[in-house]
Amino acid sequence: MALLPSYIESSKHNILYFRIRIPQGLPSVFARSYVRRSLQTKCEHEAIIRCAMLLEKSSASFRWPIPAIALTSRH
Repeated sequence: MALLPSYIESSKHNILYFRIRIPQGLPSVFARSYVRRSLQTKCEHEAIIRCAMLLEKSSASFRWPIPAIALTSRH
């Protein structure tokens, strides 16, 4: 099992999820302090690819730089 980025977590059924913290500076339009979304896969490689797309979207929304780890391909 490869070391996964900190924003990928697993459920008790081994489904992988994207989880990222919402910045504190944003207005309280979110009910939670984080966003969690199913990647709909158990495959770590596929999860990293799907997560990179979600991370790019959330980075644009929150105006964050994209971490380099999301852009690298691992097998």
